[in-house]
Amino acid sequence: MESHNAEGPSNNPQRSPGELVGSAATVNARRAVKAKHIVTVNKRAAEVYDVAQRWVKSLPEVEIVNEKANEVVAWKTHRDARVSHAGSVNVHETADGAAEARIEIDYEPPRVSFGALFDQLTSALLGER
Repeated sequence: MESHNAEGPSNNPQRSPGELVGSAATVNARRAVKAKHIVTVNKRAAEVYDVAQRWVKSLPEVEIVNEKANEVVAWKTHRDARVSHAGSVNVHETADGAAEARIEIDYEPPRVSFGALFDQLTSALLGER
């Protein structure tokens, strides 16, 4: 079955009914490893945001997909990137004047499904293999 979008036929593969995917997606949510980390720094939020923004812009094969000065910078890799990942850094000032940066990254390991690895280990632990 051919896939279509608003412009007509699409190069995207046909997906299961209800599966959310778009041509903008670069990380397969079923294979991705999600990492979250919060860092509190005794600096102003604007300074922390500047560091995060420079770091994101230094990543190879990425494009910024969301940016709001001194608050959030988000990125995704290009579709043909060697390693697929997407993420965001959200910065806000705490009540005591420090800055908190919430870092979230979805990373798709090349040619291996972490879910499959967990299934193999679970089966081994349960003596099923």
